[in-house]
Amino acid sequence: MSAIGNWWRDHHTKVAAAGFDDYYVHAPRLTCADGFNLSVQAGSGYYCQPREYVGSGDYDAWEIGYPTQADELIIAFADDPKLPLQTIYSFVPTDIVDTLLQRHGGIK
Repeated sequence: MSAIGNWWRDHHTKVAAAGFDDYYVHAPRLTCADGFNLSVQAGSGYYCQPREYVGSGDYDAWEIGYPTQADELIIAFADDPKLPLQTIYSFVPTDIVDTLLQRHGGIK
């Protein structure tokens, strides 16, 4: 399993809610050893692959967003590349997310 998959499996919350799929999934912001942090989400309603809830964290691609630093590794996935700190990054492959986290010293 990937580093991001393991982290997400251990830190996300699945909450019952009326409406879309009768639940929502959310993970807290992820912080790396050097202080870099970002949102990493997956499940129904997110730009991930598969686009369904996988409790094990075994996703092929993730929705990430609002990183505290711009990084050329992920810019191609940005919804708005001109605002790299204020945008969502859609369908970012797992290996790229893991590489990004390693660049910042790994998950804190």
